[in-house]
Amino acid sequence: MGMGMGMGMYGMTPEAQRGQMMMFMISSMVQLWGMLSQVVQGTLGSVVQFVGNYVGLNQRLAQVEEEGMVQEEHYRRRCVQFKKDLENVPIDREEIKQRKRHARLHSKSKQPSLLRKIIISVIRHTLLLVLAYFMSKRITTLLSKKPTPQLL
Repeated sequence: MGMGMGMGMYGMTPEAQRGQMMMFMISSMVQLWGMLSQVVQGTLGSVVQFVGNYVGLNQRLAQVEEEGMVQEEHYRRRCVQFKKDLENVPIDREEIKQRKRHARLHSKSKQPSLLRKIIISVIRHTLLLVLAYFMSKRITTLLSKKPTPQLL
């Protein structure tokens, strides 16, 4: 009962067995080659996709930088134009001083300072503490004068 007894008890010749084993090994190698090609294809596909995204990002970055440079140039031109316009405006120094003085007088806030807020808060808490102390004293004296019922 050797290897030759696999086909309905008739047996196979050694050449047929070798041929069958070779076909089995070749089919396994073809399967492995197919798996390897799928892995390579997936890897290369990912690499190509990455490079494509990288190139797209670089192009967009260059476009954004170019737009920024154009906007910066427009901004500089507008600044120069505004400076020229401001130089041409007649200046009344007394009017500017009065505006600043008027703005300083009206810009002062009516809110108390932080130190004043802290002092008022401390005084308020102290008064509440004293009030609570005296109230608790009065309540305890009233409760102590009340007769308690005898258990026995």
